[in-house]
Amino acid sequence: MRLLRIAVEKQRWDLAAHTIVLATASVLKNGDKLPAAKRVADNASLRGVGKATSSGRRDFEREKRRSQR
Repeated sequence: MRLLRIAVEKQRWDLAAHTIVLATASVLKNGDKLPAAKRVADNASLRGVGKATSSGRRDFEREKRRSQR
């Protein structure tokens, strides 16, 4: 929604309206699903892969695996 903020700041009402229509169409088409790029990033963070995972979470997961052995 960064584009919508810029459109409003520049008073480009046509661009703001198109942005709202595009976002609405996307929600109607996909329901409440996140965009594909966001889903991949979220899944990676849940698996403990990538920058999105903090070292504290990795430590927690490591300790959890050790306790299950």
